[in-house]
Amino acid sequence: MHMVKVDLPTPENPRAPAHYWEKAEKGEAVFHQFSTDHEEFEDGPGNYPAAIIEWPDGQLESVHVNFLRFVDPTTV
Repeated sequence: MHMVKVDLPTPENPRAPAHYWEKAEKGEAVFHQFSTDHEEFEDGPGNYPAAIIEWPDGQLESVHVNFLRFVDPTTV
């Protein structure tokens, strides 16, 4: 089991690439696996890497990989 810290995106411009977004820590979750997701644009879909995570309450979420930080298990 891998723990990750998840940062909540706070974009001023939602269309800006994810690496330009400011981040605020949202909490820790369990990492399950990498995946892909997409967003629809005027000229077609844009795919991006995502991670499937599980929150402490059991809820699953797909998160852009730029918002994850893997945590050393000895510090959890």
